[in-house]
Formats: sequence, structure tokens, C-alpha cells
Amino acid sequence: MIEEHHLALLCCPRCRGKLSTTEDATGLSCASCDASYPVIDGIPVLLAGEVDEISETVQEYYEAGWRKNADGVPRARLVHEDLSDRGQRYIVDNERRFVSIFEGGGNVFLDAGSGAQPRVEFGQAFDYHLCVDLSLQGLQEARQVVGDRGIFVCGSLLDLPIRDHSLAGAMASHCIYHIDKELQSRALSEISRVVSPRGVGLIFYSNPDSPERRTIRGLRAISALLRKLGLRKPADSSQKLLYYFAHPIPYMLNALREEHGESGVKAVPLRMLTKQLSKPLLNAPLVGGVASKGLHLLERALGSRPGAASYVAYVLRGGRGSAAQS
Repeated sequence: MIEEHHLALLCCPRCRGKLSTTEDATGLSCASCDASYPVIDGIPVLLAGEVDEISETVQEYYEAGWRKNADGVPRARLVHEDLSDRGQRYIVDNERRFVSIFEGGGNVFLDAGSGAQPRVEFGQAFDYHLCVDLSLQGLQEARQVVGDRGIFVCGSLLDLPIRDHSLAGAMASHCIYHIDKELQSRALSEISRVVSPRGVGLIFYSNPDSPERRTIRGLRAISALLRKLGLRKPADSSQKLLYYFAHPIPYMLNALREEHGESGVKAVPLRMLTKQLSKPLLNAPLVGGVASKGLHLLERALGSRPGAASYVAYVLRGGRGSAAQS
């Protein structure tokens, strides 16, 4: 069952009341609103009710996507990542620059939307690593990675079942843009709510206005026109696509500064290129190695220009309430 010191971090996602183990020890119940929640394979399912339509499609996508293929690789990784050596080095080297944000450690590190890929390196300085995700399959896989330091909860980022100001650190890695565009600000607010005023946060997010993404949109518009004129084959409509919507950098900064204050938020370039361009570039015969070194130099040269990056890191200092203190 759920250990008491873990349970002390959690709350009812409906009313934020105190949770306790049911008499038959098969679930959790709220003392304030009498809501009850099941525990499946040791993982409490703390959902406020039926999730919205987009969250449901994302949940279904990853329940299948986190299942491993014959080579032991989650299917979702095959879709979203370049798994070549150079591709992985490109991703890891850029993300590793942000690990030091959490070097102060603390009680608990929130890995929001962790899926089956918990960010262990970012939470290693904390006592506990709390993974929250809609996918039970993803959480079961994450448990194999994190081990005894892990706390695993099936929940929504829109109604985090976590007590106010209870965490020293939080991270949301490439998950917010898979939330309904009208609800993303609510997820940002929830993350801010659970981080302590002295805590730190990190959000890996997409930049829809990077030079690369603008170019890709232009090429897609041309492609769509050619299909309309019958000059290209119709697009394959049978492939199930994962919902995606990214707000521009100014929108994200404004939303986060409402919670953290002007000085509590910073946008920093994460990666200049998406898989769509980096994969063929880094793995090109003969020139892939040169391209890798050149891209590394370019990333460093443009380090103060988040608008040039296709992926941006938002660094947060302090949880909700820090805006009033700044």
C-alpha cells in the first residue's frame, strides 16, 4: 500500500482534502468530500473525474506508445526521437546543461508527465522522485527505472493531486504542448502551485516561431496546395497523430510571470533543430560528423537567443506566491 510519508504529499484532486487508506486497504479516500480512488499495481489513480477529450486521446496514445517493441525500445521513442548515436548525443548534450538547476536538491522532485522516461538525472539530488502521468503503462515502466526513490501517481497535470508548496523542484519535459491549448496555462499554474516559494522548476517546451518551424510550415503549405491541385498524392490519413499545440514565447513568459514574477522566469534555448531536420543532417554520409560539430558550435553561439531555437527551456524560480514577493 501507499507509505504514510508519501501519502502526506498527496491530496484529493477534487477538493485538495487529506487522503487516507481505505479500511480494506485497496484504495484511498478523501476525508473532506468522501471521494474514493483505486490503487492499481501499487499506483494510486488520482483523477478528479473524466479527463478532457484531448487528454483522453493522449492517454490512449501513450498506453500503446510506452509498450516496448521486440528490441526493448518503447514505440513512442521510435516516433519522437532520433535514436542514432549522434542524435542521442545532440539531445542529451543540450539537456544536460540544465541539470545544475536542481543541484541544490531538497525533499521531492516532481517529474510531471514523466511517462516511461523519468528524468532521473534531473532529480538525482532529491530525496524522492515523484512521477505523475496519465498512463499507467508509462508509470509501471518508470518504476523500473527510478527504483525505491520513486513515488508514482496516475494523475492529470490539470489537477495535480499534490499539496500546495510541498515540493522543492519540478520539471515538465516535452509534455505541456500535448495538452489542450486552452488548458495549458492551467497546467502551468498547477505546477507553480505545488512548488515551494524557494523551489525551482524547469519546462522543456516547443517554439512555434523558430526559423526551422516557420520554414517547415511554409513547405507544408506548398505541399498541401500541390495535393489540392492533384500534383501530389493525398496525405496518409490513417496514421494516428498525437495532439500538439505550442504557444509563442511571449505567451508562455506572460503566463509564467503571473505565477513567478518578472525575475522568476527565464527563457533559454534548448535545441535549435527538431528531429525532422537534425536526423538527416547528423546522419548524412561523410558529412554527419562535421555537421554534428558545426551544430554544437551554433547552439553555443546562439545561446542567448531563445527565438532561434525550435525547443525552449523555461527556468522557474519559486512557486506560486513568489511573484508577490519579488
